[in-house]
Amino acid sequence: MAPTTTTAPTTSTTTTTTVLSPGDDPTAAEPTPSPFVSTWLPILAIAISLWSAYNSWRSRRTSERSAGLTEQRRREEEAPTIEYVSANEAPEEGIRVVNETTVAYESVRFTIVPSRDEPTPANALKVEYDEPAVGFAQRWIEEGETWDLGPLGPGESRLLDLRRPDQSPQPTTAGTLRLILDCTTRNYRASVIRTCDIPSRPPVPFATWR
Repeated sequence: MAPTTTTAPTTSTTTTTTVLSPGDDPTAAEPTPSPFVSTWLPILAIAISLWSAYNSWRSRRTSERSAGLTEQRRREEEAPTIEYVSANEAPEEGIRVVNETTVAYESVRFTIVPSRDEPTPANALKVEYDEPAVGFAQRWIEEGETWDLGPLGPGESRLLDLRRPDQSPQPTTAGTLRLILDCTTRNYRASVIRTCDIPSRPPVPFATWR
């Protein structure tokens, strides 16, 4: 019988060594932010916030201003108007101040704007008023003077006789009459310039013999 040879098993052990780079070290500190970013980023954020707030304020201010101008324009359009009244419609030719709206005015003051660049079609308007301790009175309001017509309710009007410059015996001059109207209500005041055309008037003919 031949002899038996037994071989013992061989055990092999493999050891793996991992080399960590400095950047892979979990205990290494996090990178420090750039000084530029840490300094200017908050300033930029504040600047953007301020710019946005300014734009909002400017937009709101523009809207308020636009609304105010619209309201002012409406009040001026509602203010009384003036029209010429011939001697065929009234005892004397004159000017009628008319409130054609539903606005109640506590006071309407008028001023004749002096004519500088063209002939004056009328140099005075006659007003009627109550004089204390006297009663009914009349007077002529000339160019540059201001007179308060008093309250003027919805649909009401005031008729004022006009006085033409002395141009006899020639025909009187036609032209445009301009009045400044200062109109006051309980809530606001509006000042406007109203105009109307005054036609020429032929001279008084000489008496003819029959």
